[in-house]
Amino acid sequence: MKRIGVLGGTFDPIHLGHLTHAEQVREQLALDEMRLMPAHIPPHRASPQVDAVERAQLVRLALTDYPQLTLDERELGRQKPSYTVDSLAALRAESGPTVGLYFVMGMDSLCAINQWHQWQQLIELANLVILARPEVAPPAPGSEVGRFVQDFGCTRAALLARPHGGIWMMDALHLPVSATDIRAALAAGRSARQWLTPAVADYVEAHKLYVALADERHS
Repeated sequence: MKRIGVLGGTFDPIHLGHLTHAEQVREQLALDEMRLMPAHIPPHRASPQVDAVERAQLVRLALTDYPQLTLDERELGRQKPSYTVDSLAALRAESGPTVGLYFVMGMDSLCAINQWHQWQQLIELANLVILARPEVAPPAPGSEVGRFVQDFGCTRAALLARPHGGIWMMDALHLPVSATDIRAALAAGRSARQWLTPAVADYVEAHKLYVALADERHS
């Protein structure tokens, strides 16, 4: 069975934490493809500070050091909120019913998944790979999301055998970095190169992406 992984996000900017997670999932699940899918207009959070064209370019630059990962641009052309269910439905239609799809998300996103558009359909389209982390508690067992996890939770071996319908909690290595911290550092005139690939750092600095935004807010 062919296996395709998908890691969504605003990637504002893409950093080594994103890339580390994508690589870990690719290796753990022996994926044939691992796609990074930037959102144009995320429905559950504030709009990105940098536009879709620039963020896609940052992902392309980052992936020059990670040739085993690929960019999926399907959400970037949308002039409406980027709903995950729509993207997974399109990917399922393209790939067919027997390909394994694995959508990667953090534990914090899982806990709020019942606020997502048509969230219960996600499991009908793909498997969910949850990046567990000790500082983020899983959904309460009796909650709506907790029951969802109980119904569809499975082992890694079971997940590998099904094209959709499973939830697997993966112990992941988490780097102490966030896009929020990177934006704050750049806006304050500090370097964030240690958390970016060299090509991304060079591009951000050359175009003053986040510094320029900070200057505009204070002008």
